[in-house]
Amino acid sequence: MKWDRLTIDDYIENKAYIDTALVPLFKVKLGPSTRESALQATWLSGVINHIEEQLAGRVLLLPPVTYAESHQEEELVTYLNRYTDDVLQNGFQHQVYITVDDMWKKKSEMLTASLLYIDLHEVDVEDQSSQTLFNCAQKYVPKLISLWKRG
Repeated sequence: MKWDRLTIDDYIENKAYIDTALVPLFKVKLGPSTRESALQATWLSGVINHIEEQLAGRVLLLPPVTYAESHQEEELVTYLNRYTDDVLQNGFQHQVYITVDDMWKKKSEMLTASLLYIDLHEVDVEDQSSQTLFNCAQKYVPKLISLWKRG
């Protein structure tokens, strides 16, 4: 389910079954890297939408957290951990951040939530066809399922 007016009532009615919050992390780059940043965010949104569609009865896709290159990493970690605390205190058993920013791969052990990092060296963000996005999502759905199996 998504954080929008069309499905939020479904989430409220089925809250007992939806135990995982998905939160995209987008680094916004302005200047020479603007196009690349926008392509990455659009591509990741497409992948995440396919993941959410496949796991709609179990997950709520929350709005993305966006940040600029100038944000201090430690401040972002602190903010995300507070965000996670709030999510978990409101009935979710799991929070998962999803990103293509390799900085989070290095900082994942500092997060209190789970992290799905998608390595952009393995994909072509220029190819945003539905089939390509779906295929990529298929690689990460099992990782979410394994999170649930661990408890």
